[in-house]
Amino acid sequence: MIILEVIPVNKVAIYCRVDSGCNSASLQHAAALQKVRLEQFAATKKYIVVGYYDDIGYAGHDMSRPGLLALNTDYDKGLFDAVLVVNRTRLYRGDAWSKPNWPFPVITLADA
Repeated sequence: MIILEVIPVNKVAIYCRVDSGCNSASLQHAAALQKVRLEQFAATKKYIVVGYYDDIGYAGHDMSRPGLLALNTDYDKGLFDAVLVVNRTRLYRGDAWSKPNWPFPVITLADA
């Protein structure tokens, strides 16, 4: 028998990441689309969005991204309960062996 702990989620942070490879305007547009989709998702779940974090032009395997570092710091301060992302690859893209164990719950659009 597996017992899952249910963690109540009320306050969330939105995290968006767009890898490099396009011009600056395209990167900004892609990040804005992620943000809108996540805001809509949060509204349907009645989550309170308390922070926005993004890393535009950073690779997913780069763990020293400024937005990601700020996200971790603010979670440690207790500012939010979970992180909303379009999909998990926005947080990390790399090999399975070095995949981070996030200190915060991650909620994706696929979790709807």
